[in-house]
Amino acid sequence: MNDKRGRAAVGCLCIDAITSGSEHASGRFIVPGSTSLRAVGFVPENGEGLWDGLRTAYQRLRSGYGLVAVAARGTGCAAALALAEQLPVDRLALVDPALSLPRGADRRGEAARLCAFARRNLSLVACDVLAVQTGASAALRRAWFSPRCRLTWLSCPGEGDGEMYRKREIEVKQAISCFLQTGELPKSLAENPEMCIIYG
Repeated sequence: MNDKRGRAAVGCLCIDAITSGSEHASGRFIVPGSTSLRAVGFVPENGEGLWDGLRTAYQRLRSGYGLVAVAARGTGCAAALALAEQLPVDRLALVDPALSLPRGADRRGEAARLCAFARRNLSLVACDVLAVQTGASAALRRAWFSPRCRLTWLSCPGEGDGEMYRKREIEVKQAISCFLQTGELPKSLAENPEMCIIYG
């Protein structure tokens, strides 16, 4: 999995929720790193716009790793999808994808424009996508994507929003990590009756 210098084979850009106020992501979304997966949180450089920061972070990973994956949560999924619609991202993991900003957010900022771009261009995504639904979040629809995109849903239903995810958080994060490295989910996940896997 690693090259001769011991570098991880897959670089992963992790994007937390983006907001219209600061237009910055916090970079706190955690994907367990491993010897074959190097996870890097996205935080734009000072003075750098959201899209410019995303492209810069992506290019850094692309120049250092054989495969580049993106993991995102909430509105960060719109940023991840916008990247995959324009650049050769190898794999995407989207947790509770939100393709629009929350009610009351500024609809004129760069984050809102990025969300709108991502929604309009879903058919351009050509990589493998894992969508993780942890509660009442709306699932992505297969029809929105190109036939070249392999879409897999992992659902963690619970009585309260995200309840099952909190109980199984380590297992879900390991599944995301496995997907980002191999493009597949671990076989042990299919044996868990509390999870639902749907291949699109």
